[in-house]
Amino acid sequence: MSIAWNSFTPWSALAFATLAQPQIDAGLPALLAAGFLVGIGTRYGSGCTSGHGVCSISRLSLRSVAATAAFMAAGFITGAFELLERRAGLRTPLQG
Repeated sequence: MSIAWNSFTPWSALAFATLAQPQIDAGLPALLAAGFLVGIGTRYGSGCTSGHGVCSISRLSLRSVAATAAFMAAGFITGAFELLERRAGLRTPLQG
């Protein structure tokens, strides 16, 4: 099969792939509570992480630089703990 790369778009990629079906093991009350907490966090943080990282840093907002640094640090620390747990055999990738 030959692919014309100059006409390859993200939408055409979907024609060749089967999308994974996510499985959510939570009930409606838990999902509503999670959405509510995300909304509170967005309001409390004066925007979302992407908004702070993309828009506000380009305006040189010191508050957004600090917020984005905190988001990134939390992500790196969480990732490090995940990696250490998996290397110690406490959790496998399939356990979530």
